[in-house]
Parts: sequence; C-alpha cells; structure tokens
Amino acid sequence: LCFGDLTGEINLTITGNGNFGYNWTGPPSFINPGTEDITGLEAGTYSVTVTDINGCIATENIDVISPLSPLSINSSINDLLCFGDSTGSIDILINGGTPSYTTNWIGPNGYNSTNEDISNLDTGQYILNIIDDNGCPLSGNTFNINQPDTLSIIENIILPTCNASDGE
Repeated sequence: LCFGDLTGEINLTITGNGNFGYNWTGPPSFINPGTEDITGLEAGTYSVTVTDINGCIATENIDVISPLSPLSINSSINDLLCFGDSTGSIDILINGGTPSYTTNWIGPNGYNSTNEDISNLDTGQYILNIIDDNGCPLSGNTFNINQPDTLSIIENIILPTCNASDGE
C-alpha cells in the first residue's frame, strides 16, 4: 500500500460449516460489502465477523498498514569545480514510503547508476526514479549539474622600443 492510496486488500480463507455470512467494519469511510474478500481499502483497522450456517461466530481484526508519509527526498547538489572536469555530485536522503528503496539515475552521455548518491559527474541534467519496498514510485526528480565559466588568460604584450627599457 502506498501512502494515501486506496489499494489495500484483505483476502480471507474460511473453513467450517459453509454458507457463511460476513459483516465488516472499518475506518469511517468504509462501507460493509458483506463479502469474504474486500478490496480498494485505505489504511486502518478492519474487523470481520463470520457467521456459519449453524450460527457459530468468529471475529478477526486485521490491520491494513500504510507508510506514515509519502516518498520524498532531500538533496545536496555540488556543481563542477572547474570548467570541463567531472567533480559534480548529488547526495540524496530518501524519506517516507516503505524502506528499502531502489534508485535509478539517468544522465547525459548514457549515464546510468543505481547508487543512492552519485559522484564524478559531468555537467548536465540527471533524473532520479525511486521505488520503495511496496512498489510505490517517486519518479522524474530532475537535478542539474552546472559548471563555472572557463578560466582563460588574455595576454597583452608590449614590445620595447629600441635602446629603451619601456617594455612590460
């Protein structure tokens, strides 16, 4: 279950004297379907009372668990130190969702990495896609690594005039 989704399911296996009746309760927005299995659930506690053909009753409480917060990231970007080098880096901290996390980076010139933090980067755009342990995605996070202007030296030579020490 992903944070805020209505994709939880409870599938029961009932044994006993057949012809069962089902009475469900759940979070405030839940409506009892009267069926064995229920789908489209939000996180919360659900209770089912099963009655068989002889009037025998069994009750079970079931928790459908969701992460406490959605997937999110904090990031630190380090641009190139010098024009044309490969000193860029992106460090991330993944929050929310359900650990563990799978990361996939895509960048310029065919760059690919599954590391959480990436370094030795060239200038360009890097895209991060994350999937948590429940299969919940956080996709299309874009980061730009920039580079400073090129360092250049402009020379200005002044030639001395004959028999004078006026050159620089």
